Amino acid sequence: MDRIGDKIKRNRERKGLTQAQLGSALGVSAQTVSGWESGDEPPPSKHLGALSQIIGMRIEELLGIDLPVEAYPVTEMVRLPVIGQAQAGGPRLAVRDYDEEKPVERELIRGGDYIWVRVEGDSMTGAGIHPDGYALVRIQPHVEDGQIAVVDLYDDGVVIKYFHRTKDRIVLISANPSYIPLSVTPDRCRVIGLVEEYRKRTI
Repeated sequence: MDRIGDKIKRNRERKGLTQAQLGSALGVSAQTVSGWESGDEPPPSKHLGALSQIIGMRIEELLGIDLPVEAYPVTEMVRLPVIGQAQAGGPRLAVRDYDEEKPVERELIRGGDYIWVRVEGDSMTGAGIHPDGYALVRIQPHVEDGQIAVVDLYDDGVVIKYFHRTKDRIVLISANPSYIPLSVTPDRCRVIGLVEEYRKRTI
């Protein structure tokens, strides 16, 4: 019987991915992937759903489990729309305007409405949010101070920033020191949602 590590390696290579590329897509190091491939134990359960999706295997195949017909997979994946991060002068971000979908574990999106937002620009790299990746966003009109939010600035497009509220201003702060904070009045912006997770683009 194939070891779990052998299955991961074989299917990773079949997809044309390096250990570094697979690790990047999962948010772990190449060394971590190497350890999975050389070991006999399955990866942590929190990575199984995304890992199986990327390498093109069902979780039960990866784990070598014979499930009865009526059984459900360990982690069920659903697809959400991917919305572009509109720039200044561009169209407003709208859930109905999308031409791409991306999978996510169902357990991560219980109790709310979610979308993926494609990240453009490097203003949040200090928070681990990089260009060409995807932010998982819970749609909601309010966030707490210090949380990372997707905000529609009516004059400057849609941005992803740390959100802060003062007495009469909304201050949006980048996680890249090259960018100065943005300060607007509450009537010049709206919160689209809360960023709950970030994932790099898969190859």
